[in-house]
Amino acid sequence: MYSKRDKNKFLECLRTIPLISKACNKCGIERTAVYRWKKKNKSFSKELDIAINDGRESMSEMAESQLFKKIAEGDFKAISFYLQNNNRRYVKPRPINYFGNVLEKKLENNVIVFKEMDVLESSTTGTEDSKSATEKMKEDLQENQKTQDNFHLNPAKQNNSPDNNI
Repeated sequence: MYSKRDKNKFLECLRTIPLISKACNKCGIERTAVYRWKKKNKSFSKELDIAINDGRESMSEMAESQLFKKIAEGDFKAISFYLQNNNRRYVKPRPINYFGNVLEKKLENNVIVFKEMDVLESSTTGTEDSKSATEKMKEDLQENQKTQDNFHLNPAKQNNSPDNNI
């Protein structure tokens, strides 16, 4: 059985290490006990969430501190990373498909997969013009696909040139 003091000690550990399993190991508390406390006690659950958020904020500050240190040392990768993530002029363009949607690169089962993210719907300027152009492109593509399907289904419409008869 754990005391209130043990719970408080755990929450303090969590504020420095925002991972429940690591904080449990450091404080000598079983993970199952923490999840039991969380389930039974709403105030502890709220304190747990706050402690995790505090810990994440602390870790983010440490990471930024290290990043700024590397930038000050002239580390090109650190400089590039910072600029690409904090300055619009240096953001790498994302690939865009035929329909005007940004393709988001994700790793699924060790395979790189591109998934569509509709930028046009989230855009606030020129949305109507862009949507109508996008809709037109979609319709054109569907029409081309129908034409190709009909061509392959109806051999009478195919070109009967001597080259095709070989």
